Amino acid sequence: MSYQHLIWLYRYLWIAPHVLLLAVAAVMFRKKLHKQYPVFFSYLVFESIEFGAVFAMTQRVPLSLYVKVDFFGRIADATLSFAIVQELFSAALGSLDSMRKQMSHLLRWVTVALVLLGSLCIWALCYSRLNPAAFPDYWSIEALRAAQCGLLFLVFLWHRFLGVRMPLFSFGVAFGMALVAALDLLTLAFKTSIMLPHGLSIDILNMATYHAAVVCWFCFALAAKKNVASDLRPPLTQYRERAAELARVAR
Repeated sequence: MSYQHLIWLYRYLWIAPHVLLLAVAAVMFRKKLHKQYPVFFSYLVFESIEFGAVFAMTQRVPLSLYVKVDFFGRIADATLSFAIVQELFSAALGSLDSMRKQMSHLLRWVTVALVLLGSLCIWALCYSRLNPAAFPDYWSIEALRAAQCGLLFLVFLWHRFLGVRMPLFSFGVAFGMALVAALDLLTLAFKTSIMLPHGLSIDILNMATYHAAVVCWFCFALAAKKNVASDLRPPLTQYRERAAELARVAR
């Protein structure tokens, strides 16, 4: 494939997913999924607005300003991603507010621990002897991505632990986010090692992965039922009864 073809592919993979995000938001709004997943719906809207702003700036502002806007946009995306993970955990608890608050408190500590661990790993990668001080600004974002990979894995374990079936759309959101976060880490590893001269190809791979994630969200939004609300009370009630019985035995 010629360089010109790569440029056209790059432009398509940059524009098409963000246009499709609006379609995902429209399907969610039509099926009233935005009420069950308000943070993820806000992420779709924010990502589309951010893309419009960044796209308009490409030919009209200095490169230094563009890089700063892009960096802070990525930070905002990562922050929203943590809120989406929190939403996926909370969705499994239904209307059990007391357990939701306890889980929210525990999840914050787990998130801090995973961010610190991810920061340590990314620091070791970016400041290794192989390529010292590479990507000094963006490594913090990759540390957040590493923590998100761990949290998204815990989302699946959380539903398994509760003994409840994961809603179809929750599975699609978690799977797409995990795909994006994992490929972000992989492309960072490529760029900080022997693959550095092939930066355009790696960027295309990263953008193609994001495109696949958006298509995944769109398909799962179409497949989801209107007013999806998983009936989690029976299994959770049984779980709480078993926990109470164990507590009585322990006493």
